[in-house]
Amino acid sequence: MLNKYLLCVSLCLSLLLSGVVQAADLVVPAGETYTITESQPELRLKKWVMGDKAVIQFAPGVTFWDVTAEQVEIGRDAVIDGRGANGIGTSAASAISERAAECKKGQQGQPGADGARGGNGVDMELRLHIVKLGSLKIQADGGQGGEGGNGGAGQKGGPAGNCDPTAGGEGGSGGKGGDGGSGGKVMVSLSNQGGEGLMALSHRIEASADGGKGAAGGKGGAGGEGSEGKYINQKTLTGDKKWVSGGKAGETGSEGQRGSDGQSGRVFIGGGDLLGTPKPADKKAPAVTPLPAAKDELSEMTERINDLEKRIKALEKR
Repeated sequence: MLNKYLLCVSLCLSLLLSGVVQAADLVVPAGETYTITESQPELRLKKWVMGDKAVIQFAPGVTFWDVTAEQVEIGRDAVIDGRGANGIGTSAASAISERAAECKKGQQGQPGADGARGGNGVDMELRLHIVKLGSLKIQADGGQGGEGGNGGAGQKGGPAGNCDPTAGGEGGSGGKGGDGGSGGKVMVSLSNQGGEGLMALSHRIEASADGGKGAAGGKGGAGGEGSEGKYINQKTLTGDKKWVSGGKAGETGSEGQRGSDGQSGRVFIGGGDLLGTPKPADKKAPAVTPLPAAKDELSEMTERINDLEKRIKALEKR
């Protein structure tokens, strides 16, 4: 019975600590790609290795990545790709296929849909104790906005039976272009064990966090045709019929507004303890470091566990 309670306690502690992924090593071989998922927002690593041209990318939904690594070995042309996704453009609005009813002006065309906003770059905080560093590119740029859809064509004017010629409908307005996504915040704190200076190491890391460009708005739809011309009964110098020109074509729709560029993020790469630079592993240090936010809950849980154990022992003595 006691073993069952202790198993429950162990599971509870694991859940408390689940906010930080404790991993011994993260190794991405040369030329391969590793995807960070939403279950890995924070990593505490003993060793982090990226081979030449290795890539780390992020699954949709990951907005922040926090890493502390005690031993970092990175080859040449490695990439951490945290760019926001580009916004999706939209197709043109459908034209009105049927013409207007007799003696009716054509309806205005449908407006184009707005383009989607670009995604934001991933925010990153990296505390790296460098053992080997070739070159690393960190990308946290915002995604480009999606283009606005074109407006639909205006409806053709209805037949002019016993009425004046009818005008075509105006074209639909173009959709607004999507705004660009914002660049992420990239903070890289470096340390090493002597040898090459931190300034020289920081020059081997290239980072970008530009805002994404806003997309163009959609074009306005073409105006609809006016009704056909016709002869009317009216005496003229040449006879009893007069030709009347057809209805006026509709105006072209207005062009959609261009999307706004996304805001630029921030980049810091350097040494020091701005982010709490990692130090070499202490052999006597505990293998698992709880989240700061979980310390109070862990203390409370420990007290409950102790009280639970006392009650169990009291029950076993009866």
